[in-house]
Amino acid sequence: MLTAIKHNLTHIADFTGREDRPTFWWYVLFLVIIEVVLGFGVSLSMAAGGFSAAYQAAQSGASQQDIQAEVLRQMSGNIGTVMWLSSGIKLVVTALMVSAFVRRLHDSNNSGWWAAVAVAVQVAAMGLALNMASQIQATMASMTGGDITPALAAQAQLSRVGLLGWVAPVIVLVFGVMKSSPGANRYGEGPQTA
Repeated sequence: MLTAIKHNLTHIADFTGREDRPTFWWYVLFLVIIEVVLGFGVSLSMAAGGFSAAYQAAQSGASQQDIQAEVLRQMSGNIGTVMWLSSGIKLVVTALMVSAFVRRLHDSNNSGWWAAVAVAVQVAAMGLALNMASQIQATMASMTGGDITPALAAQAQLSRVGLLGWVAPVIVLVFGVMKSSPGANRYGEGPQTA
């Protein structure tokens, strides 16, 4: 695993040649772990702010409805920042994976331009989600009563955008599991196992 990670990080700008499946998937696992850990840290900071607001409101003798309103107000203030940080993390992980994916595509004798399709879809999904950030913030901030209808509508819209975000990982999965083309192909000799 460490050899695969080192190989890919030292060939981060190398879009030529071929890469075998194990080297590619160990590197993908590394990037997924990094993304999950960083994403968890970002989400935890948002949740901590909400819990802190709830605790302070409860200590001051606020009603249940006032506590919920304070938590939503606190979270609505953080949601834009969390969405930008999460998108930044995803963008960095995507950039770190592009060259490895191109080499993996080459190994199965496919064009590296499939990686551009995956990146374009990923960036489009992030852009659409970020475009919704202010709407989600406004919806959360306005939820002082018990009516959750606006939140459910915003969640449904964000879920549809989230589905678009799964297209790029599916492209990576489909092409990433393809068998290597035997012997030399138009992209070079068979890959050297990292």
